[in-house]
Amino acid sequence: TLQEFLILDTPPEARFDRIVAYAAARCEVPTATFTLVDETRLWFKSRIGLEFQEIDRTNSFCALTVASNSPLVVEDSFLDERFRDNEFVLGPPFIRFYAGVPVRANEYGPLGSLCIIDSSPRSLPWEDFQLLEALAHQIEVQLMLRKANLSSH
Repeated sequence: TLQEFLILDTPPEARFDRIVAYAAARCEVPTATFTLVDETRLWFKSRIGLEFQEIDRTNSFCALTVASNSPLVVEDSFLDERFRDNEFVLGPPFIRFYAGVPVRANEYGPLGSLCIIDSSPRSLPWEDFQLLEALAHQIEVQLMLRKANLSSH
């Protein structure tokens, strides 16, 4: 399904970068991403505060968000059995807090996630959760507009 969107390995796009930057600023976190999940990897279409462009999807926070097709909030990764031994918890970017919501594409289901990350444990206020849901929806709208635009050419 993701292949139909012709978005993997494409250059940055301001429409997604603005949404991710707003999520990071509004939620006061150093890192935020719009992540696409394919069979073997996570690819960051847009990212703030992250050096790498892609990672293996094994044991990743975003892959779990997409697989479950539901939000995932990890307030302290050291206290979560699923993640406390994760290489990105123990090493850069030292994820202690993660909140991700699925990015869906209508009938296509989840294609990725919008997530915020911090190197310190924290909770996610309800208002910030609602904001992430709304911003994920804006990414979904932009994805569909992008797909329609590509189809018309």
